[in-house]
Amino acid sequence: MQKAANLKWIMVMSAGMEIMPFKAIEERGIMVTNARGIHKIPMAEYTIGMLLQYEKKLKLLMKNE
Repeated sequence: MQKAANLKWIMVMSAGMEIMPFKAIEERGIMVTNARGIHKIPMAEYTIGMLLQYEKKLKLLMKNE
């Protein structure tokens, strides 16, 4: 942050922001956003896909083909 004199916005791609220097960020008026909730839909889709794959015995089907 010391070298970025014109910094106005920090985008954090993880959900957690515990180690951010919030005092310095607030003093400089920098906006901070994160990716909270970004994985909600893909994780649900993956879970349903894996359930279907297991229930329909997809590995056995592929082996038998």
